[in-house]
Amino acid sequence: MRNEILFEANVEDLKKIDKIKRVQRSVALFAIQFLFIALLASFFGIIAVILFLIAMFTFLPVPMVPTPSSYKIKKDGVIILDRGRPFTINKRHRLHVDENRKFVSIKQRWRGEVLKLYTPKPKTVMKILEKLIQKS
Repeated sequence: MRNEILFEANVEDLKKIDKIKRVQRSVALFAIQFLFIALLASFFGIIAVILFLIAMFTFLPVPMVPTPSSYKIKKDGVIILDRGRPFTINKRHRLHVDENRKFVSIKQRWRGEVLKLYTPKPKTVMKILEKLIQKS
């Protein structure tokens, strides 16, 4: 069956435990981006806004990473997030597991982390996602 569910989790409790670290990361990235645009503005004036937007959409890391409270990983490589939003995993994605904080990060070259999946079984989710990346 093509749409077979390989893994399903409701991880609201794990998200709450790690909320402070996620907020600290977001605040730090916003501060760095603010300093970056201020530096650009001092050298290039109004053109800095255009340069910043180009940088933001090409290589600056995403300050707020989507982190679903529940998700399903399907056999066809689609991860169904909260409220049915799909996320398709492919060969451009890399994985990072953090067993202490119990999550698997899906990263994209130049953009950094694009999705964080909390899970009670990080190694299991990592193995499933690695197989899906190889198939894509």
